[in-house]
Amino acid sequence: MIEFITNQFSVPWKYSPSDIFKLGFLRHNAPVLAAGILSRIPINIVDRFIVIFGGYGISLIFRKWLSANSVFNEPKAGFMPKKLTVNAKKLIN
Repeated sequence: MIEFITNQFSVPWKYSPSDIFKLGFLRHNAPVLAAGILSRIPINIVDRFIVIFGGYGISLIFRKWLSANSVFNEPKAGFMPKKLTVNAKKLIN
């Protein structure tokens, strides 16, 4: 997510943040596989926070939109709005 945003909306980087972490691990003689895996952890944690809170915000907006939309607000059984009961009395008489 972070790399997609930076590549789409700004100048592409020569190195990704995970590459910088990987180089740090490799300088300290970490195995290549471990450096590849461990270098992604900080990026994944930040990315996860962005996605979680972004999704929560979108769900709040969607819930508010659903509750405001009258199609999804069905009346409860036995409940008749006043306009309908007044119109129904006019039709009966």
